[in-house]
Amino acid sequence: MGAKKGVSSAKLNQEYKALRLQEQKERTKFYMVLGTFVIVVVAYFLWSLGSTGGASSNPVTGYMVYAPEDQQPVCGSPYITVCCLDENSNNICDSEEDRIAQQRLVSG
Repeated sequence: MGAKKGVSSAKLNQEYKALRLQEQKERTKFYMVLGTFVIVVVAYFLWSLGSTGGASSNPVTGYMVYAPEDQQPVCGSPYITVCCLDENSNNICDSEEDRIAQQRLVSG
């Protein structure tokens, strides 16, 4: 009877180790999924924060103008505040001059 009890104890010990190993694998899988989720959420947050801070789309040219949120973009001459080309320095974007001239002819 003593030998049977030892075999049974060894078998139980082996089953216990297998069960613990399975639990450890499941726990590891859970933490890997959780870690991946956290990384994706943090990456999305950083991306969304970076894509809105300081960048604005220029309505005339469509180019992105980068400046701190509390400041206007600074453009060197011959570019005006919206950072479009203004070679004749009349504070009207060169790409808009024809359209504005036509509007003035029609309205006045």
